[in-house]
Amino acid sequence: LISPMVGFGLAMLLMLILNRTVKRKRFFKEPNPNRRTPFWIRLIMVVTCTSISFSHGSNDGQKGVGLLMIILIAFLPAQFALDATKNTTNMDGNIHHIDKYLTRIDTNKLVASDKNIFTELRKNTILIQNILDKSVGPEEIPYSERFKVRKSILTIGKLSEKFFKCQSCANCACLNLTKKEVNHFIKNVSELKTYTEYAPWWVILMISVSLGLGTMVGWKRIVVTIGEKIGKTHLSYAQGASSGMIAASTIGISSLFGLPVSTTHVLSSGVAGTMVYSGGLKNLQYSTIKNILIAWVITIPVTILIAGGMFIFLRWLI
Repeated sequence: LISPMVGFGLAMLLMLILNRTVKRKRFFKEPNPNRRTPFWIRLIMVVTCTSISFSHGSNDGQKGVGLLMIILIAFLPAQFALDATKNTTNMDGNIHHIDKYLTRIDTNKLVASDKNIFTELRKNTILIQNILDKSVGPEEIPYSERFKVRKSILTIGKLSEKFFKCQSCANCACLNLTKKEVNHFIKNVSELKTYTEYAPWWVILMISVSLGLGTMVGWKRIVVTIGEKIGKTHLSYAQGASSGMIAASTIGISSLFGLPVSTTHVLSSGVAGTMVYSGGLKNLQYSTIKNILIAWVITIPVTILIAGGMFIFLRWLI
């Protein structure tokens, strides 16, 4: 909801800055198909398009990585439930510290909801500790137990976030922990979660290649829609560069903070912003804008209904 508005507004602002700083007016006119594009303009377009591709992969690509990991974990839980490249000796240390801090908490001072969370936390830490104690070596958690460990790590991660909101008392004195110790507890939970929040390098490579091949096959429709159907005038070099730089930077910053955004939303909104700057609202093709907005609005509820319906049907069938 926010990223298209950001793309639209920042693209207009960048066009204003370029218009006041760049003296070459050719940069702001429709390209002449019979004249060779200047090298410096081609260089700018290559850099901006490459940046968009990289940011697209770093953000939108995570969806593909996540879906593939779900499939791998569902069908081969023993191999992919935990990161096999990490030594479980560190996991043992994380669990030991987490349990040490939990045992110091005075449960008599906890409200009922926090007592339930505390009980679940202890149960899952003890379960992981027992499995680790039975393991032959640091990398030999039995295959049959790995998915249990994964579920317990995920549970500890979710419950820890709720527990330290501290509904039991105003100053968390009932926890018998200092602020530094609470931060150390949270740090150990974060390190523990790295065993489940991972993706092998070949999964990332596979998704990258898939995105590249998909763009090679379907590029024309994307280019025609964004370049020719959003505005009534052809994109100038300045408009292409502005929308590209804004899209790449917005998506890149979003990826840095773990925020999922759509490359298509940001880029098309950026192009719309440059068109409005150059010719006002009348410079937009409202039929295309309407179709894009309708697609944005109906995509989420339709996918929820279809996915939910398929899940219910398969559960009934099986």
